[in-house]
Parts: sequence; structure tokens; C-alpha cells
Amino acid sequence: MSYFGKNIKKIRAIKKLSQTAFADIFSLTRAAVGAYEEGRAEAKIDTIISIANHFSLTVDVLLRKELTVNELYHFDVFKAASNAVSNPKKLKQPQADIHLMEDVISFVPVSYIQNYLQRYKQNHFIKQLPTLKFPFQSEYKLRAFEQQTCEMSFPSGGIKQGDVVLVEQVSSDEIIDGKIYLLISTAGVYLRQILKKEKPVATAYNPDYKPITLDSLEILELWQVRAYFSKIISKPPELEARISRLEQFLYKTEA
Repeated sequence: MSYFGKNIKKIRAIKKLSQTAFADIFSLTRAAVGAYEEGRAEAKIDTIISIANHFSLTVDVLLRKELTVNELYHFDVFKAASNAVSNPKKLKQPQADIHLMEDVISFVPVSYIQNYLQRYKQNHFIKQLPTLKFPFQSEYKLRAFEQQTCEMSFPSGGIKQGDVVLVEQVSSDEIIDGKIYLLISTAGVYLRQILKKEKPVATAYNPDYKPITLDSLEILELWQVRAYFSKIISKPPELEARISRLEQFLYKTEA
């Protein structure tokens, strides 16, 4: 699945461009831009590259990640434009402060899970957990868990056993249909996609794991998955293969 259409729509919103104005920049028609945004048509390779280059984005990000408006504002080309309007005299942050832009996140390996189920409310236990350090600051308050099963994996991808998931704690009334959550319960830890039906159901990608209704679990903590890191390099699906071809084409045109 490509997020190209959704992303260019959000870019237009930030830059305050109509479909016609956006189309004029890239020698397109307004109808073509509308078709891309609605998923009725695929853009040509050179169009995708032109748009990515113009807004200082990578082709990979433009196609593979559904960007939020807040995330887009973190890219230099958007942030610079915003800062110039709101505070034209604002000085650039000194390079020496760069080391402050990091997150230290508590990490729960598989070997700690049983202990975590008993002591998750104890602050001193949480402080003694291993940590992961990232060279950026997240808008979310995160925790990391090592995945102990293959319930959210499938032959061509998914979250594998041993992968690390970054999660944000949420309440049950913040559940979003179709998102993946880590359920900490008295019965154990489950990584599942929650589908909102008459009774919310936690389903696994792997058919060997049966769905679970949320009211059948005594949930201690609920965490929404924000990202994950895989230890396994798998064969790229069709979209990733297409991105690879785009990058090769871009490299040839720049050489």
C-alpha cells in the first residue's frame, strides 16, 4: 500500500496550496492531483521523485509512511517556513545542544516479562529496567518490549519473535479501530490488532493464534504500538521493490 496520495494532500494543507496550485508546480493537471489523493491513479516515477525532491523528503518516506501534519512540520523545509513567519529573528539552535535531543526508554526483554507482570506499578522496578537510547525526542512517552511470540507475523513480514516494539500507554477509551496494541494482562502479554465490533476483539496476523475478546481479559496496562525494530531482514514486498527501483532511477539521473 502506498501513502503517496494521503501525504501530498497533507503537504498541500501545510503549504496552503490548492490542487490547481500544486499541479502547476509539477506540470500536472488538477484532475491528476485529485486522482492521486483519492487513490484512483498512480503517479509516474519522475513525478514522485520531483515531488519528493521539491519538499526535501525521501521517496521512501513519501510512499511508505503515512505522515501526520505534526510530523511534516518536523522536516526542515516545513519548519523553516513556519519559523520564518512566526519568528523571523529566531536564531538557529547551537550545534552543541544537539546531544540533548534524545530519548531514554525503559526496555522490557522477554526474560523480564514475568517479573514485570508482578511489579509493573513499582517505580523503583521500572527505573531498574534496561534502557534504550534514541538520538531524537519523541512526542510520545514510550516504553519498549521484546516480542516473545510470532502472533503478529506472517510469511512476508509483520512483527517477528525477538523484534522490539515501541509503545505508548493509552486508556481503553482511546482505542483506535485497526491499530496494534500490546495488552498487559493477568493472563500474560498479547500483541494484537484491535477491531472494534459489538465487543472489541484482539486479533493476530498469524492464524495459529485465536482472537480474544477484550472483556475476557483482566487488562493491567494497554499500550499502542508506535514503531518496531526487526532483527530479521526479509525479502521486500512489491512496494519496497518499487521503491528500490525508484531509488536506482534517481541515482542514475543524478550521476
